[in-house]
Amino acid sequence: RQLPSGTHKIYVPPNQEAGFCYQRKGAEDYINSKGKSKNLTPFGTSQFMEEKYPASKKRKSIDHAPARRYKFAKNEDYEEVKAFGVFKYDKQKKACGEAFAEHQEIQAALVERQFKGPSLLLTSLAKSKKSKEPVPQTQIVENMCCFWYKRPDDFCGKPCFQRVFMKKLEPTGKKVLICSESHIFWSKEYNCWKIGVLNEDMAGYLKCEDPAGLPWETKRTW
Repeated sequence: RQLPSGTHKIYVPPNQEAGFCYQRKGAEDYINSKGKSKNLTPFGTSQFMEEKYPASKKRKSIDHAPARRYKFAKNEDYEEVKAFGVFKYDKQKKACGEAFAEHQEIQAALVERQFKGPSLLLTSLAKSKKSKEPVPQTQIVENMCCFWYKRPDDFCGKPCFQRVFMKKLEPTGKKVLICSESHIFWSKEYNCWKIGVLNEDMAGYLKCEDPAGLPWETKRTW
């Protein structure tokens, strides 16, 4: 049987020429009932699916609808996070004391992978201890508080940093170095520093519209 969308297999019970069944079970029921089943569809009055079920025509038009157009992020889609900061990590400063052990582990793992002179920066919500302002999108922002490895290559003419962290594997408990797809990079097209996937056209988790040469030199808030 030919339908607008393609060929549809039909089942014709034996020893009759009155009609057919759309499904195999219908033909089996006809045979088991010795011809008493009313599942037959007459050949002469058969209709196209779109004529028999008008809703199928509507579904077909939906299936062939144009691809979805995604919304681009606008300035008003972002919330200001005054507590967030980007810092050039200095293991000598007491302010970074809590991160010292993690820094040592990451540094050793990078050296073991033959990264030459790895340099790290730190993002944190350290300023939030002095401020009682709530942090918008807290979980997302806290996930971006970590160490970032300075990549040897630049992006859009400025240094680029990739998120790195140690992950404990189960059940052994062994720690391995993970290099995330998240980056801190300069977007030349949108004239801002962004934190997110290394793609200018994709919305970042955070951004800072400050033309500073390095992310820790920015004066404006993220």
